Amino acid sequence: MKMRHHPTIRTYALSRKRRSAAGALIYPREELGISRIASDPGELMRVYELGRGAGLRALERVRAYLGE
Repeated sequence: MKMRHHPTIRTYALSRKRRSAAGALIYPREELGISRIASDPGELMRVYELGRGAGLRALERVRAYLGE
């Protein structure tokens, strides 16, 4: 017979998994202020730099998360 888990236990396990993954999210500190369809090279570079800066600030946290 197949073992079945109570829905509450499954929900608890999923919420724990989501919380641990939330620590790995990387995003800029400020709003991007750009439309989804942007073509201005200056605006694209500004947004790129915001994302790159966020990634560099989170680098140690990401390494710890990956266990490196």
